[in-house]
Amino acid sequence: MIKLYKRLSIFIPAYFVSYFLWMFFINDNLSNKYISGHIFHCIGLLVAYVSLYWVYKKITGKERFYWLFLWIGTFFFIISQLFSSYYESVLLMTPPAFGYPDLFRWLQGLFFLLAILQIKYTKKNYYFNFQLIIDILITMTAAFSLLWYTFLSPAFYARSRELPYLIMGISYIALDLGILFGFLSIYLNRRKDFYRVAGKVSVLGFTLYITADILYFCLSVLDLYDKARWINSFWMFGLLLLGLSGIKILAEGNIVRFKKLKIRQSLPAKVTKVLLPYFSFSVLLITILVKARVANSLVLGLALTGILILVRQFSVIVQNNQLIKSLQQANQNLRYLVKHNKLTNLYNREFFEEQLLKMEQTNCYPISILKCDINGLRHTNTTLGHEAGDRLLVACANLLKETLKDRIIARVGGDEFCALLPRTSLEQAQEIIKLIKKNILHYNANNKDLPLSLSFGISTADNNKTPLMQVLREADDNMVNEKLIQKQSSRSQLMESLMAALAERDYMTGGHAQRLSKFCTAIGQRLNLPLSTITNLNLLAQTHDIGKVGIPDAILFKAGPLTEEEWEIMRQHCEKGYRIALASEDLRHIAELILKHHERWDGKGYPLGLRGNEIPIECRILAVVDAFDAMTNNRVHSRAIGKLEAMDQLLCNSGTQFDPRIVNVFIDILSEKNGQLGVSVSG
Repeated sequence: MIKLYKRLSIFIPAYFVSYFLWMFFINDNLSNKYISGHIFHCIGLLVAYVSLYWVYKKITGKERFYWLFLWIGTFFFIISQLFSSYYESVLLMTPPAFGYPDLFRWLQGLFFLLAILQIKYTKKNYYFNFQLIIDILITMTAAFSLLWYTFLSPAFYARSRELPYLIMGISYIALDLGILFGFLSIYLNRRKDFYRVAGKVSVLGFTLYITADILYFCLSVLDLYDKARWINSFWMFGLLLLGLSGIKILAEGNIVRFKKLKIRQSLPAKVTKVLLPYFSFSVLLITILVKARVANSLVLGLALTGILILVRQFSVIVQNNQLIKSLQQANQNLRYLVKHNKLTNLYNREFFEEQLLKMEQTNCYPISILKCDINGLRHTNTTLGHEAGDRLLVACANLLKETLKDRIIARVGGDEFCALLPRTSLEQAQEIIKLIKKNILHYNANNKDLPLSLSFGISTADNNKTPLMQVLREADDNMVNEKLIQKQSSRSQLMESLMAALAERDYMTGGHAQRLSKFCTAIGQRLNLPLSTITNLNLLAQTHDIGKVGIPDAILFKAGPLTEEEWEIMRQHCEKGYRIALASEDLRHIAELILKHHERWDGKGYPLGLRGNEIPIECRILAVVDAFDAMTNNRVHSRAIGKLEAMDQLLCNSGTQFDPRIVNVFIDILSEKNGQLGVSVSG
């Protein structure tokens, strides 16, 4: 597409220059200039016509109809030029005012204006609005045709035969200026949404096209148009640039990317069926006009009305066709969902059981059934959220599809999967399980933050004497037995992953947890706390923020201050950590401490609002030490301050945020020059 754009960007200016020079300098014979000019003109217009049609077929989104209307308008412009060629080259006469060229030029202008309005005022019920506009145009055309034929035309011709040409020229300019200013308003107001190069090329194309209309009007008034046929190149060049702008958009990648549906209904057949009466009427009308060579305003008004009716009917057909497509797409989606699980794109339980019954009627024995279950999925959903659980389900589904290829695989439960293995013995099924486990190890090596663990069960029917539903139950029993064995190890593996993730998110400074552990141990020893309490305190210092593994990185590592909504999410880490600890045998005994480690002495903490001695001693100690470490080390949200200043802050908040006794003990520890921690309190 990029190559095509580059070639056209060279061809179009070169063709324009050749056409312009031929009409301006080389060919002086007027009759030859008519013929050669029309040939040059039509070739360029055909290139523009094909380009715009191709863009319409390839482009996506609401801009698709913008290019459709430009393409239809270009088609009418070509018809107008063909009529002009017929009058000038065959009949050797100037096209009459309000003749066929004017009719189709007006249609071209109307469709260009519709293209602009379509982008500027897009509504959901687009086809209804379009048909309403066409109905208004039909009514106005019929009324104006009757009014012109009855009153206006005789009055104008009575004053001057040149007046109709003057009115037609002014009407072209007025319509073109409406198109240009409409497009400019869209381009200037939506510059960020527009394609930069393509938008500028479109502006240039409209400008050149309208310049040609203005020059045509001025030269016609001065009776110099026959000697200045070079302005025809501006019309052709403007339309070519519109097509080039569309090709540029395609080159930038805005191409429809969806599978085409197989539509049984034939669109051409429906179009022919509905439009045949109108087409017959149009053919009859054109035949009468050609035979009689009559082109008065009344007949032209009727012809224009008939064409607008055809356009409206065609829009109804297109609307119905798209409705059929959408219904077929919805039907196709429903059929897919009847057989498949939406999340994993595997078959569902109902389809799998249907296949079991069908398989019993075949001669595909031995038939093995493999069943597997994701270990710890419920725990993952509880601790890390359902998005992490969904990631595990999708990973398991992809791994099974990659290993089992074209076998029937189904998600038969929340965390359970089944595979139907025809012509597979028990030994072969066991080899398949070994291959799956090997792929699991490879997956876990690349996904240490969320490892996958499966329990397997298999059972085999050697002949049709054993019902496959019974084989399925045996596979389920074997899987449950293996799951009981792997239950503790999978929990330990998950907890190790959570601790590793917490270590990676030791986001304040290196060794945050280690510093807290040292200070907490020192305070506990100074207060003569029992050894078990100091042990819990030490473990709490290392794991109190484990709930932050469930906080989004965008909030956790945000450089600026957090919003109130973000603080609400951040405060949830206490409850997340509590749920994680409850699921772990190693942390269950400090789950309450993890839940309460952000409580305040004055009762304004979270999540429970405890006050004073209601707060466990371990949490009160951690609150003081954690605040001091946060103040004296650089964090994402704040810069470090000196240790003396941090100690002053602790004293200022003693009795409100912190336990006064613990603050005093901690200050004493920090103030000891030769304390066991060797901490200097100089700022």
